[in-house]
Amino acid sequence: MKIQPVIIAFNSYGWTQRAIQSFFNYYPDRKVLVVDNNPPVSKDHLTGRWSYGNIDFKDSQQERKWLDRRDNLVVIDHPEKDTKALRHCDGLDLARDWCIEHGADAMFHFEPDCEFRKGGLLEKVSRKLEEGYWLVGVHRIKAGGGIWTAGSTWLLDSPAKKFSFCPRPIGRDSGHPLFDEMFDFNLKKGRWRTMWDTGQKIWYECESKRKAWAFQDSLGVKRRRKTSRIVGFFHEFHGTLKEFHETIEEPCSLKIL
Repeated sequence: MKIQPVIIAFNSYGWTQRAIQSFFNYYPDRKVLVVDNNPPVSKDHLTGRWSYGNIDFKDSQQERKWLDRRDNLVVIDHPEKDTKALRHCDGLDLARDWCIEHGADAMFHFEPDCEFRKGGLLEKVSRKLEEGYWLVGVHRIKAGGGIWTAGSTWLLDSPAKKFSFCPRPIGRDSGHPLFDEMFDFNLKKGRWRTMWDTGQKIWYECESKRKAWAFQDSLGVKRRRKTSRIVGFFHEFHGTLKEFHETIEEPCSLKIL
């Protein structure tokens, strides 16, 4: 089972470096695909679905320089980044297509505000995929159903190949016999009562066939920053909205265990 690790970089200086460093602490021989969703330095406020907003262009360029200096990363740009602001889901779609083109069986996605605190996660995920699951995640979302995209692995010969990761109307999916069991409208707000969030349409297609698995139920609102002890995976949740204050190691000084 060839599992390709993937991370989307967007205004996440410091967080991206920590996440990647922690991954290589346990998987030093793997290569990580990085989709650089940061805007070009010459485009301060691109128009599109929304603007890039308050991006620190200096940090974005420093992040890219750090990524380019690493031999064990494959860094690609989204082909539309010069003309429109990109969403996280756009990066996921691009990564999925790249993984298929390069012969991967599955795509493992982690986010810049994630951290690996022990090894063995990819091995556990691989075993679940070999059991027949199409989607394997670290955490489930109790607030309305689903599996967190951070820490999720998507079998590529599955609905992940057919559908986009981007939000889309729920529409007739709500008529599925298992819909009420999988999805709680009472816990959804605003547009998310009628729209699938990032990756949730693919989750729904997998879950409705009993092909989705999570190692742990939701950590809950008060525990969102805790590590999943089962697999040693930490997710800050919206961490990249905060300034990163830890020391960023340069590639030449990284300690690989």
